[in-house]
Amino acid sequence: MTGLHITHAHAALRLDEALLGALVRLVLDREARTLDFLGIILTDRASLRALNKRFRGGDYDTDVLSFPMGDSQAIDGEVYVSLDYAKARCEEFGASFVEEALRYVLHGILHLVGYDDKDARGQAGMRRLEDLYLGSLAEAGYNLADDVGALHDVEMNTGDAEVE
Repeated sequence: MTGLHITHAHAALRLDEALLGALVRLVLDREARTLDFLGIILTDRASLRALNKRFRGGDYDTDVLSFPMGDSQAIDGEVYVSLDYAKARCEEFGASFVEEALRYVLHGILHLVGYDDKDARGQAGMRRLEDLYLGSLAEAGYNLADDVGALHDVEMNTGDAEVE
């Protein structure tokens, strides 16, 4: 998929790129959007906290940050996800690491599409969409569990990948 760029910036955790690509295609299709550029940066807690402080003024950990780069109907922006945060919080929500991390990616993409979660109604609406899209992935046969290659623990295999 041209326009989708995945950066593995975490030293030990990764998400499967095919699964991320399927998620992006699903959102594009269901939201009737095209893709100019989407950078998905999978990073660690400290990096996301530093970005949060620098760009949002919040000196605290967060799960995901999204940065729109354009104002067209096409998706154009970046989504930064803390894989550490997903790993630490997944059990609390009864989710696998992969499902929790995908929820963060999806949440960031939905912000780029134009959804807002500044109030309870917006939060509930985004949560319903996240559940719908994650459920659709599972129904399509994608494994959202921590096994069967969905999660890769690596010693030091970082780098950029462009998904076609």
